[in-house]
Amino acid sequence: MKGHKDDRYRSGQEGHVQRSEYASSKKQVLNKEVWTRLMFWLPENTDLEPNGQTVSMFDIKERLKGQTYGPMVALQVRNRWNGTILKIKHSFEKNDCIKGDNSGGGDNSFCDKIETDVIIGPISKFVGRWVEFVSHAIWSGDKTGRYNSWLDGEKIIGYHGPTIAMADKMAFKFGVYRINLNRYKNANDFEVFYSKVGTANKCEKLKSIHCSKIKKSLEVVGYQNLQVERHV
Repeated sequence: MKGHKDDRYRSGQEGHVQRSEYASSKKQVLNKEVWTRLMFWLPENTDLEPNGQTVSMFDIKERLKGQTYGPMVALQVRNRWNGTILKIKHSFEKNDCIKGDNSGGGDNSFCDKIETDVIIGPISKFVGRWVEFVSHAIWSGDKTGRYNSWLDGEKIIGYHGPTIAMADKMAFKFGVYRINLNRYKNANDFEVFYSKVGTANKCEKLKSIHCSKIKKSLEVVGYQNLQVERHV
């Protein structure tokens, strides 16, 4: 269970990260519409330990000359002061990254960024059933950039502006990526099931039953009455 040294060791500490993810071999191109869909199912008893453990279930990262930076967007589960929640994190406002040596060996990306957490709600609203996540993007470094996302056809994020910092392509992963795992002697297991994962240039090609509703809210901007936090 040790995994790759760049994951297992961070800041000289063992066991910081645990990752089991699938990555698409087909990268998302810039300046064109890209739709991404996945279904996820979480067990009824899904709960994380308090004090900062985070699980990413889906993310989209920048790629530049074969090196990965980011993520720009991540769908995550986290335990906070008010319990375990579902949230989306993005870094559209600022995301300056460089490639450097990892203190545990190998190399990694290091970023100066503003992370925006969009709190969707308590995890209890999303367990014991299939939930559909759909995102729409135009990956661009100028005002033509777009990022939109929906859960079960309900708009969560509508953003207009730069959606990349330095990428020549974008890449998405889904699975389980646990952060700050070494804070706990015996961390709870985390289980998630996926289905119908894919990308397309039109919503209809993803065969979502919510496409008609989704497209009606495509140009709606903002966070739809959700709690938003920004961290430098």
